[in-house]
Amino acid sequence: MISDLYIKRAVKIRKEYIKLVKDINSYENIANDLISSISNRKKDLEDLLESLNQNRITNADIASQKLDEIVVQTEDDMNKVDATIDSLNKKMDKLREEEMYLYKEIKQVYSDVSDDDLRNYIQEALKKQNLS
Repeated sequence: MISDLYIKRAVKIRKEYIKLVKDINSYENIANDLISSISNRKKDLEDLLESLNQNRITNADIASQKLDEIVVQTEDDMNKVDATIDSLNKKMDKLREEEMYLYKEIKQVYSDVSDDDLRNYIQEALKKQNLS
């Protein structure tokens, strides 16, 4: 019913989608690492405060330097998460565009076929390749 060319493109999009879902699952690990890192930074801040309160650090420049180090480490961790999110968002947007473009092409060629029939046909083709 639908040309193999369109089915192959749908299969390619589905494979990319499955890979993207796996990438999203790995994001969960990155988020958990960030939570752990923030807990470590909190401990570092508490230690710095304790050192200041107990006069183990009396030089303002040294205290400021230690605080700056903690802030930079936190920013680095946040930037890693932001970069991952940005990358995933770009991949999702690209995939969405490819899917819409393919849909429009198929509808132009098969304008007399209902959306449900097209969807069912493509879903069956994906099932045959264990991609449903």
